[in-house]
Amino acid sequence: MARTVKTNENLRFPESAQLFRFCSQILQIKSGKQKIYDQEVGEILKYNPSDSSHWKKGKKSVSSIYALDALSLHLGVPLTIIQGISRGTLTLDEALFDYNEFEEHRKLIESGVSLQELYTTRGKALEKIAQTFLKASQIEASPIYLPEVLSAFPFIQMQASDISDKIARAIRVKPGTYTIKYKKGDLRPHIRVAIAREFARILLSFERERFDLPEKNDAVLFYEITFLSSAFLIPLDFMRNELRNQSTAADVISSLSETFWVNPFTTQLRMEHLLRESIEGSQTGSLDSKKSVESTTSLHS
Repeated sequence: MARTVKTNENLRFPESAQLFRFCSQILQIKSGKQKIYDQEVGEILKYNPSDSSHWKKGKKSVSSIYALDALSLHLGVPLTIIQGISRGTLTLDEALFDYNEFEEHRKLIESGVSLQELYTTRGKALEKIAQTFLKASQIEASPIYLPEVLSAFPFIQMQASDISDKIARAIRVKPGTYTIKYKKGDLRPHIRVAIAREFARILLSFERERFDLPEKNDAVLFYEITFLSSAFLIPLDFMRNELRNQSTAADVISSLSETFWVNPFTTQLRMEHLLRESIEGSQTGSLDSKKSVESTTSLHS
């Protein structure tokens, strides 16, 4: 069950005020402007200045499916993110985190790169790294406890902090030593994912020589970071076991996200990785069968 975010109780519709702030920030990102005026946000829903002001101040509810869908289409943001803010299950920081990941993934897809090829050339090696360290940490239950994973990497520390620009941020203390600072408070799913992303960023950007990996390529670094961090948070064997116990009527993504205590985007990535693994296996099986037939034919010729 999704957990509701604590909001400012002085506002009549605090979630709507958060949604206004989110829309304003997305407009600023997309336009490159230094400032977005309130009416620019209100115009998305054809609001007059008074309605726009009431929306911003949390005096007007913006929660109908028609309004949320209009915001999603105009801003180019997944409806699930817009709905999450409106329902109070996503904070502003979490919504922006999800949006940034969505945008990076979209850019990767639009670059024309083959995700199946990336899985073959890079994903499989990253999966092996995660499995090796999870096994060494003797982790047998979910959700994965991040300090247990990081215990295998003594050069990386976690620290709760009053950071404001990100949910989590990695800092190089000195060459070969790092600290991942994350927002104080409840260790919500997005914070766990953000910590794991920064952890993977350290390994793949600065400590890559420790592992048997292809040469660093900035064009696919986002793919590698999200793959490795997701592999640490959701081991595929654990996911397979959970899928066997899922009701056919259940919202699988939401259910698995709750189980592994991650955001839905991370669960979707691991479902995709599981599919890539199956495709890889079926292709290998077909190739092996073809080689066997060719070998048998050559023996009888």
